[in-house]
Amino acid sequence: MEIRAHGLHGRQRAVFSGGDNNIALSDDLLTLPEFNEFASSHLVLTQLFYPIGSPDKKKYPPERLAALQQFKEYFKVKGFPCLILLDENGREIERQTGYVRTKTGRGVDLSRAGPILERLKTAVGRREAVIAAADEKMERLLKQNYREWTSQAGTRLMAKLVSSTASEVILMDAEGAPRRVALEQLCIVDQAVVSRQAKGIPPAPHIKDRLDYKLPSAGPP
Repeated sequence: MEIRAHGLHGRQRAVFSGGDNNIALSDDLLTLPEFNEFASSHLVLTQLFYPIGSPDKKKYPPERLAALQQFKEYFKVKGFPCLILLDENGREIERQTGYVRTKTGRGVDLSRAGPILERLKTAVGRREAVIAAADEKMERLLKQNYREWTSQAGTRLMAKLVSSTASEVILMDAEGAPRRVALEQLCIVDQAVVSRQAKGIPPAPHIKDRLDYKLPSAGPP
């Protein structure tokens, strides 16, 4: 099963899962004004309810129970409630398992949602710092005539063209290491890029320069 948070535009996905004991975490965390303000600009929320020990379990159709089990196995959920924070590619960056309210000497239950919210903010902040650094690096590379090269097999490499011959090219990757590649191993579009630059034609100004090159026609069917 593949989990991808399409269209998040930098926001992270928070997945809640749990049975009846999930109610306390939901009541404490999801009702916090600070959490809702933070979530509105940083998170996309998904909540899954597992009927653990619930008489309603018999009312769940088999296909729904099977889907819930698939999510549980995929995310390796070992206890409930479970809060998982995912990045835009579906990779886990934070997890909270279990939730018990703090009891005072007078038997009053106190919410522990505040520290959980701070953990989420810290995790999202770390992730956003990584994204910002990656964007800054990409902008710097683009100004240095780097672009994305694709092989016939579909593998990709961020690099710039150093030199070329009729049979091979030498690329410099983003770390400054030279890469010697057979020209025929490049996709046909990138072969056209090499040909244009060998003729002194300037490269397209953007990494997504695919549409700037007309591929040879396959001819009539």
